[in-house]
Amino acid sequence: MNAADTAFVLISAALVMLMTPGLALFYGGMVRSKNILSVLMQCFIILGIISVEWSLWGYTMAFGPDHGGIIGGLTMFGLKGVGIEESIRKIAIPMDKRVMHNVKGELTSQQYGEAGQ
Repeated sequence: MNAADTAFVLISAALVMLMTPGLALFYGGMVRSKNILSVLMQCFIILGIISVEWSLWGYTMAFGPDHGGIIGGLTMFGLKGVGIEESIRKIAIPMDKRVMHNVKGELTSQQYGEAGQ
């Protein structure tokens, strides 16, 4: 494991998580001032929902053993078998840190997708 790579991934995940209030303020600028708190709460609710979704079945569907080369299976449901060891692909970042980084990327894509609705 490489400590510098792990630190970079953790810092990146923290910075992406800080984007949540920033996006809320950005979206809040597009609504009336009385609705800013509602937009802020919606962004934080999305943070919670996507974190739970990714932890339960999202990670295994994206990175688990595949079925027909299309979608992953549910063998790692609830992050079963994900620990501090290096990942299967021999990346120098522990799997649990990769999970945290990936959930923040998923969160950002969900929040930016919200703007188009």
